[in-house]
Amino acid sequence: MTPAPDDFLYEDAPPPAREPLVDREARNPYLRWLTHLGIPVSVSLSLHALLLVLLAWQTWRAFAPRQTDEIAYEVTVAPVRDARPGLDWSQGADVGDPFAPPPPPLAQATEITGLDVPPTLRAGEPDEGGFGLGEAGRSGVLGSGGGAGAGGGEELGSGFGGDSGLGDARIWSVRARGKTFVYVIDFSGSIIVVADRVRRELKRSVGQLGPQQMFDVVVYYGTAAPGGQERMVVQSFAPAPVPADADNKRRFFAWIGGVRPQGPSDPLPAMRRALAMQPDALFLFSDGDFRVERPEQQIAAANTRRAQIHCLVFDELLLDNPQRLTVGARAMERIARDSGGECKVITRQDLGE
Repeated sequence: MTPAPDDFLYEDAPPPAREPLVDREARNPYLRWLTHLGIPVSVSLSLHALLLVLLAWQTWRAFAPRQTDEIAYEVTVAPVRDARPGLDWSQGADVGDPFAPPPPPLAQATEITGLDVPPTLRAGEPDEGGFGLGEAGRSGVLGSGGGAGAGGGEELGSGFGGDSGLGDARIWSVRARGKTFVYVIDFSGSIIVVADRVRRELKRSVGQLGPQQMFDVVVYYGTAAPGGQERMVVQSFAPAPVPADADNKRRFFAWIGGVRPQGPSDPLPAMRRALAMQPDALFLFSDGDFRVERPEQQIAAANTRRAQIHCLVFDELLLDNPQRLTVGARAMERIARDSGGECKVITRQDLGE
């Protein structure tokens, strides 16, 4: 018996496999353009547009006008009549008869009268009280500057009486007298641990100078040059000594604050520059590490004015034992001795440690 057609079971044929994207791109150039260019460009443009919107919003927030508050205040100026009586200088002082004959010179006076001083104070006698009196001035003080006292009197007479400009300069416990002073300071890497203390002492010394005195500061240090060579740097506050007035002191304080210790050191080039300024006295702060033998001979040749050179020895090996002199300290001793100056070894006590 032959089965009827409806008795056969028919199965659906499996769907054809999906064609790979590569093949479809090969047949369809538009699909290839959309896949490799259209979609990436669209995403990139969308992101950039979003970033531009955010940037514009932030810019608008930064420059948008903001609400401000108004504050009312009142300034009251006190009338002149309310000022303190001590500031009323409308009445001049009585200077006496301008045609009266001047007093005799102080050197010819046998006794000082009319002053509220002990009666034993006489011209030519030393007085440790430090009272100074100028000569040839109308008031007896504003004269040429001769002093009656051997202590502070001579300095007071010179300061107010004359214009010689002579005075003192002190750094640590070393004192020099003159009008023009130059400080030569080692700013190599060896002083990095005490650089702030050196600046402080240097500012204190310069700050005590009077406006009639002159000063300059020379620093020296080393830097690395191309090829591994060392280059010595000599830098001065001014090309030549300047008056120690308030403006120059402020300029110097700012300048020395910007100098940083670095590299090796060689004091000789800095000493030549400083001595060329013809100072009355020179302060040298160094460990004495000269790179030549017998440096005192070369320094003496450059010291044509015979300025006193006061040497301040800084060496970490000597901070606790200043009696044990190093080779550099002995060289500094010879330099000071040959010029009539003083040599001092800096200790921890001097540095305030």
